[in-house]
Amino acid sequence: MTPEALRRLSTLLDQALDLDEEAREAWLTALPKDSAELEPMLRKLLARQASNETHDLLERPLRFDVRADTGSGTTAFQPDDTVGPYRLLRSLGHGGMGEVWQAERADGTLKRKVALKLPHVSWAPGLAERFAREREILASLEHPNIARLYDAGFDPQGRPYMALEFVEGLPIDEFCKRRALPVDGRLRLLLQVADAVAFAHSRLVIHRDLKPGNILVTEDGHVRLLDFGIAKLMEGNATEETALTRIGGRALTLDYASPEQIRGEPIGTASDVYSLGVVAFELLAGARPYRLKRQSAAALEEAIMSAEVPLASAMADEAALRKKLAGDLDAILNKALKKDAADRYPTVDALAQDWRRHLEGHAVSARPDTLVYRLNRLLLRHRVPVAAAAITVAAFALALGAGATALVIFALLIGLGAALWQARAAAKARDRALALASRNEAALEFLNTLVTQAARTGKPLTPEELLKRSEALVERELKADPEHHATVLAMMGMSAQSLGNPTEAVRLLRRALDMARDSTDQDLQDMLVSQHAFAIGWSGRYDEAKPALEAIVARRSTPAERRAEVHHYLANLAGQRQDGAAAVPHALQALRWLRASRRRSPKLEASMLASLGYAYELIGRSEEADRQFAAAIGTYEALGQEASPNAIALLNNRAVVNERRGDVRQAFALCERALSATTRDAPDTPKSPYLVINRARALDGMGRWTEAEAGYVEGVQLARAIAQPLVIGNALCGLASVRIDLGRIDEAAALLAEVDATPGSMVSGDGPQAHTRLMLAGRLAVLGGEYDGARKAFTSVIGEGRPTTTAVMAWLGLADANRLAGRLDVALVNAQHALEAAQSLQRSSPFSFRIGLAALMLARLHDERGDAAATTALAQQALEQLINSVDGRHPALDAARRLAHVASAAAAVTTHSGATPSS
Repeated sequence: MTPEALRRLSTLLDQALDLDEEAREAWLTALPKDSAELEPMLRKLLARQASNETHDLLERPLRFDVRADTGSGTTAFQPDDTVGPYRLLRSLGHGGMGEVWQAERADGTLKRKVALKLPHVSWAPGLAERFAREREILASLEHPNIARLYDAGFDPQGRPYMALEFVEGLPIDEFCKRRALPVDGRLRLLLQVADAVAFAHSRLVIHRDLKPGNILVTEDGHVRLLDFGIAKLMEGNATEETALTRIGGRALTLDYASPEQIRGEPIGTASDVYSLGVVAFELLAGARPYRLKRQSAAALEEAIMSAEVPLASAMADEAALRKKLAGDLDAILNKALKKDAADRYPTVDALAQDWRRHLEGHAVSARPDTLVYRLNRLLLRHRVPVAAAAITVAAFALALGAGATALVIFALLIGLGAALWQARAAAKARDRALALASRNEAALEFLNTLVTQAARTGKPLTPEELLKRSEALVERELKADPEHHATVLAMMGMSAQSLGNPTEAVRLLRRALDMARDSTDQDLQDMLVSQHAFAIGWSGRYDEAKPALEAIVARRSTPAERRAEVHHYLANLAGQRQDGAAAVPHALQALRWLRASRRRSPKLEASMLASLGYAYELIGRSEEADRQFAAAIGTYEALGQEASPNAIALLNNRAVVNERRGDVRQAFALCERALSATTRDAPDTPKSPYLVINRARALDGMGRWTEAEAGYVEGVQLARAIAQPLVIGNALCGLASVRIDLGRIDEAAALLAEVDATPGSMVSGDGPQAHTRLMLAGRLAVLGGEYDGARKAFTSVIGEGRPTTTAVMAWLGLADANRLAGRLDVALVNAQHALEAAQSLQRSSPFSFRIGLAALMLARLHDERGDAAATTALAQQALEQLINSVDGRHPALDAARRLAHVASAAAAVTTHSGATPSS
């Protein structure tokens, strides 16, 4: 059925439903000729409506609840209604497909608010399929600028719902008006939109309904793209209209539709380019592209298909704005709004690149590449030298008179000033590029020699052996060139750092610094200083590392890419100390400087996104953290490198974040996914000890201790094979913890002695490894009845810092020590601290095994005090958390069930006897 026929059908159906049954037959028989072909469908719909009003509805309930959008804004829902696990709070609006409500979970599992999307009318053919398509599309789009899908399903009444990220923001046009954003500020928002649309295109999804109402901007200026309701997965680069995309007529917003959408032609990425062009035109010029003689849908459709798009500068009201839009922006918008899709920008990325070039003062592809145009761009980029030349010319003009000679000198001097400035900048950039190329060539040549010599040994070498061989070789091969020598030593130092040997990394990087101390290459000096500072910071000397790194970014002459790298180091070091407040601004600055540089490396950007994700996690913005991790991993997937070492490292890091929240099942799933990717292309690839140990830690949290023990043993072997003392120490501590859980106390104590005897395991000082070691000492002390020693160890771990996973377990250990020592009231306070700390770490995870353990400890303590009601409530809370987190055989789960049952029975007896709990 065509859209026009569907509209006529809807009008006729409304008329028929207003008639009683006796009058309908006469009305149907008297239908005019132009509507007679719709009579069979009308009869079918009326018959269905009649059956819905009889017992047939009870025997065969509808899949969706029956309600129609009359256009009056009425709704079948009210605040406090529930749909599935969600309670409705307030209506956010009505659309072509349904309603959107602000809602929150009503089952107590999560406190976050969502935008709950609910469909309209039950009888629309294919609506369920269309709704399922939107769910499928949104689930594939994890990007910082796209509203995230949290949940989707059907409630017990058969009503479908989708829970989306609730965005506190304004439509992009309203945001720009309220902030009175200048043109450049509006362009930067549009660049965020373009990034989101380009990401969707990379996932073979076209939005098809880009408009200001679907683009929200948060208070801090972050864009969120909404509503993929009429999006369609691409086949090739274009999509055909289908019955599915035509449900309910043409499902698009006419003002922003492309000509091919109006004509019903295949839709490709260029259609989104056009719609984004209309949005940009409206934001920049303050008006939409077409001025209509009559306000009607038909007139607008005609204009979109045939009318020439005016220049944006001609539509602007203010002279200053017209001047700003004239030239580049007019040309860019004109190209984006071409009638023929082939004449537009081929991709949204191409459009965004021209916006970026304009912002940076470079020539844009939409304008003719003439000498005059390029000279104009050059002069605009270098206003300072041109102004200096103008001052000089003014002096000449005073001496010679403002005649023809002075004008000639004026032109020459302006050209000479710009040329000299450009020549100096070019020479500096050339020298820097040549130096970098020379160093890279030396490094590659050295690696080639190293690989060749290693191959001649005829046996595999461990990374540790390879590093030792490298140091001996570099002494011989590069002794005559200190800068190249230093470059290769630095490369080896960073390799040692990545292998988990910070002590060796510091030594090699210190040697590199000494080797290049007489170098005049500032970039080399900055690289070596920053890498050495990062290594010493990672080894625990943060206060020594921080000033050296901050000095580099404080110097105005530091190039953008070096600033990006140093901020990245500072973010990672702050993250290691779990200082999210310091990590977030450095991570944001790293991304800002990387994007401002010419080094647009997707992999480096992915690494920085992951750092930002971890930083957000530390300050409690877990949803933002998930988006950054998803975008980082998505970068590698888009490159077809989801099984690369860096992509696997990102999966590992995301697993660590989930384990920290207490979601050990999700952490385990991510580790399994990463391990599977490790061997996907090369089955013999060695496993990462980090990954194996993190998988064991997730198994440990679930209570699958035998499997966890095997994982830790494997992790120790892998770490020893490549001589990583820090990782060896972590694995041994994990193994000791599991053996305590298994009751093998003597073996656990022996393992701790082995940790203490391992050089470089970093169990002394105030770092995470030292805290883990203290925790284990405290647990052993409790088991040995040494409660004072246990309390001292646990208190040292807790300190005065922010909540950590180790601190949660230390509070629980302290509660247990005080309970066994007869200090019940103190133990209750300790356990309450543990519960609050675990809840603060939970973030967006639905369940946390640490919350379950803390609630169980509180339940035990209240049970000892005889408070049956509190014991019941806490045991039920523990049971709910643990049953969704740990293995079914976990002793804590049995304890929670037993306590819940016994306390519930005791409470029932107390209530029946009329006694009060205090009695």
